[in-house]
Amino acid sequence: MSEVDARILREGLFGITTRGFALVAGLVTSWATIRFLGAHEYGVFVTALAVVNLVDVISSLGLRGALLPELTAARRAEAAARLGGLVRMGLRLSLLAWLVVGAAVALLGVPIGDLLDAPPEFAWALALLLPFGLLQVWRSQLGGYLAAIGRVQIGFFVDHVARTVGLLALLGGLWLATWLGAELPRLPSFAVGLSLLEVGLFFAIWHRFRPPPAEPTAVFPKALTRRVFAVALPIALFSTLGAGRDVAAKTMLVGLESTFVDVGVLALALKLADIVPVPQTMLTQSLSPLASNLYQTGDLAGLRRAFQLSTLAGFALGGAIVLLVALWGPYVLHLYGPVYAAAYPPLLVLLGARLAAVGFGPTTSALQMVQRTRVLVPTAGVGLALAIGLNLALIPPYGVVGVAIAGAITVIAIQAVHAVALWRITAVHAFGPPLRAFALAFLIVGGADLGLVLALGPLWGAVIGTLVSGGWILLHLRWIVRHHGVALGQLVPAKLKRWLDRRRAGGGA
Repeated sequence: MSEVDARILREGLFGITTRGFALVAGLVTSWATIRFLGAHEYGVFVTALAVVNLVDVISSLGLRGALLPELTAARRAEAAARLGGLVRMGLRLSLLAWLVVGAAVALLGVPIGDLLDAPPEFAWALALLLPFGLLQVWRSQLGGYLAAIGRVQIGFFVDHVARTVGLLALLGGLWLATWLGAELPRLPSFAVGLSLLEVGLFFAIWHRFRPPPAEPTAVFPKALTRRVFAVALPIALFSTLGAGRDVAAKTMLVGLESTFVDVGVLALALKLADIVPVPQTMLTQSLSPLASNLYQTGDLAGLRRAFQLSTLAGFALGGAIVLLVALWGPYVLHLYGPVYAAAYPPLLVLLGARLAAVGFGPTTSALQMVQRTRVLVPTAGVGLALAIGLNLALIPPYGVVGVAIAGAITVIAIQAVHAVALWRITAVHAFGPPLRAFALAFLIVGGADLGLVLALGPLWGAVIGTLVSGGWILLHLRWIVRHHGVALGQLVPAKLKRWLDRRRAGGGA
């Protein structure tokens, strides 16, 4: 299994690197967006974007997760016509769903804005961002295709490089137009530019990575359609209810006598906290095709080993991120403006919740891999009801911190239920002596970092704490690699390894 473990770690680490670049780029573009729009309009923008994201999730119909096993199987069988046909089927179905749901939301934009006492720009931003949402859905479908053919990380990297450059160019152009005296409505013009940018990105990626065309006479068997939608619909309902939690949190925060500035503060805290599960997410992407094969062949021991490796490595890297963001969070938030210093308390709550959720393992993805998605819908429904109830109770006394506490409790509860369901179905779980030992060590190192901050002050405490935490994480990751019988040379990507070999051969000659 060492070669399998090496593949999971190698592809996962490459994914973490590319996604890390995207996250840093996202923080930079968020800073530029806040500077251009201002704190109030940024809050209006992220609220409208949350509603658009809900439309995206509904329009996706859960097809990416459902089609991935079929795409992988078609790729293994070299059935190019079926591969292209499946991708195009997903795009057409998503377009139809988006036309229905998007039109309804566009018509309801003004009533929703009136309910939230939002400025007129909210309805305009909502309508103008809907094309942006459709292209995001389509890019997700392409992402499933790229994952099936083993090109997902390259596509992701190219996508985010282009997105960052394009978004910064868009903001620079809007700034220049404003400086030259053009009277542009900031939020609507930014929304239009964002949608146009997304159109360009999608067609550039489609041109570079488009799937092979389907045969004109290709007919998909009814059994395939039933199998896909039996998996897709629970995923769609689960994702819709999950996106509904985000919309409910942001709209309730405004509705319960807060302001759109508070929504912007919450959005920034969420953006920083969402870095924590990224390592596990990328490791899980490299694990997905393998896990499906292991389950279908009945190799539960191999599935358990791969699942625990993904959990342990994701928890280790996520723990490092928690410590670094906790140490440097006040300084990072200060760069966005004085008003965003209020994001630090909810950020700490969200960091702890994200790490606790990572400790359960990629349970939701694992349930999708083994095609046991029915459990997702009731847990998502209960999670939405729990989140709304907690928000009603906690927002009036605690504001943004109350939203963070409600979200933390909900996420941990859902992960716990999924972990129990996965264990009952497959006997696979994340818990074991290595994870318990790491959790204890994390608490010790976190306590040491806190002591350093109290003793040396925020700045020097953060500097020394970073060195302590970084050294500990490197030692722990080295132990994980050795424990799974993986040589460090196996973690080097094949293309880089060949290039290094050529350099050595040339130097030796």
